[in-house]
Amino acid sequence: MQAESIRIDQAFLHILDPGIACPVLSDEPLALDAELGDYLCAHVAKVIDSGDAKACSFQSDESPFYQSILELNAQTFPQTSRLLAERLFSLLRQHPDIPPADVVFLWVDCDGARYLVILKMNFRLQFMHYVDQEPEHVTNRIVPLRSVLPPSSGKVDEAVVVCMDDLSIKVLEKSYEINGEKAFYLSGLYLACEWDHSPARKMDILTKTAKKVAEKYSGQPAEEAMAFKKAVQEVYEDK
Repeated sequence: MQAESIRIDQAFLHILDPGIACPVLSDEPLALDAELGDYLCAHVAKVIDSGDAKACSFQSDESPFYQSILELNAQTFPQTSRLLAERLFSLLRQHPDIPPADVVFLWVDCDGARYLVILKMNFRLQFMHYVDQEPEHVTNRIVPLRSVLPPSSGKVDEAVVVCMDDLSIKVLEKSYEINGEKAFYLSGLYLACEWDHSPARKMDILTKTAKKVAEKYSGQPAEEAMAFKKAVQEVYEDK
């Protein structure tokens, strides 16, 4: 998908840091100039095109997330974004392994289709220079920055894309420790949706399976595995 085909009608930034008592929820939308608009559109396009994003569907129409977006529109979007942010913050407070983040909720049009997009930009530790200037001398330091957004050339850590036409979902997520076990909290707890393996993950599974079969039945495991992978890849491309 081309970023140029994406139009952002509303964008709200909410700061979710369990280190403070409450989420910092914005009452006003982001002021989208050309630079910021291009930045967000680029990340939305990457999520939609990502081979690691999972195609999902809601498990039940009783899901709180499902109920919250069922009649979502431009007028209700600001309040709904705050509600969804509060629920996500609650999960972060309950499960400390989930990283804090700046979360952008977007109301997007793409080629005539309407989307709800959630970009979870996890805090990361980076460093920058700092100039400590006094009247008689200057000291240059390197200082840590904890909450830095990914560059335009990078990608967000986690994201949700909901097509409002049919309520289909794409989820880009990572697993974190939930009640003592690694789990996908976005699809499992936040959205309450079911998912299939992403195309990239399916290919990885098929490649590993091919190698195991080749190692068991052939004296040339590498060649057999590559041939099998190529055949499967051709089937994917034909689809």
